[in-house]
Amino acid sequence: MRTLFVIDKKDYNENGTAFVRPSVRGIIKKGRKYALIHSLKYDYYKFPGGGAEKGEDHTATLCREVLEESGLVVIPSSVREYGLVHRVQKGIDSDMFIQDNYYYFCDAEKEILPQRLEQNEAEEQFVLEFVTLKDAIEANENHYHGEKTGNERFECIIQRETGVMHMLEKEGGKKRFSPLLLTFIPYAAVLLFGLFCAIFGVNFLWSTSYGFDGFFVGVMGACVYLSPLLAVCLIIQLACLAKKLFFKDVFEGKNKKKFAIAVGVICAVVVAVMALSFFSSEIEMLSEKRHAKKMLKKCDEVISYNESYQDTDGILGIEEITNNSILIDYDNKR
Repeated sequence: MRTLFVIDKKDYNENGTAFVRPSVRGIIKKGRKYALIHSLKYDYYKFPGGGAEKGEDHTATLCREVLEESGLVVIPSSVREYGLVHRVQKGIDSDMFIQDNYYYFCDAEKEILPQRLEQNEAEEQFVLEFVTLKDAIEANENHYHGEKTGNERFECIIQRETGVMHMLEKEGGKKRFSPLLLTFIPYAAVLLFGLFCAIFGVNFLWSTSYGFDGFFVGVMGACVYLSPLLAVCLIIQLACLAKKLFFKDVFEGKNKKKFAIAVGVICAVVVAVMALSFFSSEIEMLSEKRHAKKMLKKCDEVISYNESYQDTDGILGIEEITNNSILIDYDNKR
């Protein structure tokens, strides 16, 4: 995961004891607003989340902490990386406090459950609010935070949360590019080549195919030529699909819809391959028929042209001899 920024107060003994505990926080967007925890007592906003327990993975921590602080139920399959903030400062019961704060984009179910606040969170009067980043930044940077104002640990929290808000505002909260999209480029290339052949034609079985025939001939040719690359891309996609679906609560929440779509896509690919195999002979037959029609047209032209020489010596020119040779060659092949 990329590092968004680092907060290092340099107020600690590097050779002393250190307390390390990572935290996980959720970025949940609804329209133009974000799901944030508002401390009514000290008037500041933060992303829902908290410290990870021993042996707990990030997704489990995210789901648990977001539910406890906000009542929102995170959909595990929607979790995707955003970045981390590395924080180092003097600890309370140790010389150093080290924390990597992991931020994840995620979606939540529509139903909002009751909060399960700890004592200190209840004292700060944590409530869930959907607010714009601009309003949250304004509150964190310019509002009075009561007795917490000037507290080093609190100032680090404000710096961390507001810094992430500024980055989200700058980047628009958009999903980062996924390298998996690159594996679909060969499929696009195959379709584009098929369209090119449909428009400009492609030579196949001693003739030129256009339109529907040209498209299928072009697609089949491209598939054969790119078959190793297509096979690798398909393996990568299926591996990612299996990891995404079969190991993350396949039949829960929105995964039902995603699973159905994935099965539909796989079935469509299988049907398309079967259709191409079935129509390959038909395409060849259509091409042969087109070639035969073209040769018969040449026959008619040769016969018509030779009839004009009936009252002459019967000597044919170079073009006539060539046409007759093509006709004879075609008859032999047939």
